Amino acid sequence: MGGFSVTLPRVSNSLRSQLLLANLNQTSVNLLRKQSQISSGRRILSPSDDPFDAAIAGQIKSFLAQKMRFQTNIQNAFGVLSTADGALGQASDIINQAYTIGLEEIGVIATEETRRSAAAIIDELTSELVSLGNTRFAGRYIFAGRDTLTAPFENHGQGIYFRGDTGEVSVSIDYSSASSTSVDAAGAFGAVSAEISGTRDLDPAITGDTLLGDLNGGRGVKPGSITISDGTNVSTIDLSHAATVGDVLAAINAGTPPSTTASIRPDGKGLMIEAPGGNLHVTNALGGSTATDLGIFRPSGAGEVLTGDDVDPVVTLLTPLSAIEGVDWAGGMQIRNGSLEATLDFSGCLTVQDVLQVINLQGLYIEARINDAGTGIDIVSRLSGGALEIGENGGTTASDLGVRSMDLSTVLSSLNGGRGVSTADGIDMTITLSDGTSFGVDISGAVTLSDVLDAINTAADNPGTLSASLNDFGNGIVLGDSSGGAGELSVVRANMSNAAADLGILGSTAGAVLEGQSVRSVEPGGVFSHLLGLKKALLANDDAGISFYTGRLQDDLPRLLESRASLGARQQRMETVKDRISNEVLELKGMLSDRMDLDYSEAIVKYSTLQASFEAGLQTAGSLLQMSLLDFLR
Repeated sequence: MGGFSVTLPRVSNSLRSQLLLANLNQTSVNLLRKQSQISSGRRILSPSDDPFDAAIAGQIKSFLAQKMRFQTNIQNAFGVLSTADGALGQASDIINQAYTIGLEEIGVIATEETRRSAAAIIDELTSELVSLGNTRFAGRYIFAGRDTLTAPFENHGQGIYFRGDTGEVSVSIDYSSASSTSVDAAGAFGAVSAEISGTRDLDPAITGDTLLGDLNGGRGVKPGSITISDGTNVSTIDLSHAATVGDVLAAINAGTPPSTTASIRPDGKGLMIEAPGGNLHVTNALGGSTATDLGIFRPSGAGEVLTGDDVDPVVTLLTPLSAIEGVDWAGGMQIRNGSLEATLDFSGCLTVQDVLQVINLQGLYIEARINDAGTGIDIVSRLSGGALEIGENGGTTASDLGVRSMDLSTVLSSLNGGRGVSTADGIDMTITLSDGTSFGVDISGAVTLSDVLDAINTAADNPGTLSASLNDFGNGIVLGDSSGGAGELSVVRANMSNAAADLGILGSTAGAVLEGQSVRSVEPGGVFSHLLGLKKALLANDDAGISFYTGRLQDDLPRLLESRASLGARQQRMETVKDRISNEVLELKGMLSDRMDLDYSEAIVKYSTLQASFEAGLQTAGSLLQMSLLDFLR
């Protein structure tokens, strides 16, 4: 600190002055540092003040900044979840209100006029529900999945279109811990239809470009080496760097004698190795499984020709259509969604991706995609209030892909929007041919459309001139009359059964073919579809429809309650993590204060001591450096 009280009789005035000034300057610097510490409240103003504590403080600051970011994430996430919970609560109230209106319009008391008024109210409730589906928090749509900048629900003339996705948005709420802030609109509101699932495994053939990772149902091939023996020569083939089937074939053909050749099986299902005159043995090298995964593991010998197992490649976007057998790509499909329809032509497509693009770019509010198993194509509708139908266009494309919405395997309970087919005891319909022949058909035991067609074609009194089949264009049952009479071909109810109407074949025609209506469609089975369906039923004065959709609204409530329960569980977790991180932040701030903050009592004492020392140094300098005339002259 300051102070210089030693008399230096043999020291020159110049040196004496330098020593005194240096001491005063150092004391002044210490005073200034102490003043800065007191004014800032910080003990360490620069790392040089205390390098060790400064380094520790830097680490603490980094931890503290991260924890505070976690706090911000939790606060924002909690806001999203709370907002979503409030919106779903209001949605539940809307459904309850619509359900009550539907109940009031069932029965003899309701009139056409009251139902029109009720339909207007349902329309307003639907619009309000769309607004709730487009709820935002901090400028972002909370029901839109990952596309949070775009309104997820749009009210089109065809229905309610869900343009959001079902992806998940997660935020970090602690080290190695994240939580979802997404609300599944497809689940909560039922905004996406069930898939028209491709029921057929397309089972593509492999080519040289097929990725090894796509084999074995997508499980791939474990990298490694294989050992091949033709009975005379033994070769070890390193396949650790192979990426495609072509790489495997090239490596085998390059690493074995010229007489041994590897290729793809003629049916494209696996590999084949040939060694004329030899006895092929193929094993895994070094305990691997590469040969097994490639379907060519034959430790006991396979003779001159080794025919590999089916390696079961998955369907990918780049799978060439030429690798998929048994699909009529030339026929195309007819797709209708609500009042929107298109005929699809796949003649210019080369890959599965091309096919998906043709389907998805028609503006039908549908989405075609490869299924999760990688075996086929699924098609879903995103248009609530629209009925999705997929039919043929004169060929068998839709059936070959397994996406025809009304095929022989379609169960009757799925027809008419899930209302099924009503039957009666005994005969359900009477069919009269153009030659006047009539016979009854009982379908009470039918489960699928195939059963219905069989019941018609094998009815006891069917003379064999009436055949039932599915339409070659679109969907629906077709009745063909070859009796050659001059009358009408007709189908009428029997025993008050609604079976003929529910199957879409009630009616008559002057021609030889009666084309039935399509009564099998898929639509989002959620609240928007049910509200729109209830509105249509009210306007049509349809008692059965009003009852059906009112009941469906009641089924929508558990889905919303389940979504709210999920939100509540996530909020509870957020609260727990928030409390823990708040405590950690307090502890880190305390640790940082211990390293960085100033002890004011100690600092003020030191400051006073330095100030007194500085004043004493000034007085000492003044007394020691007094100059006489003689000093000046010298």
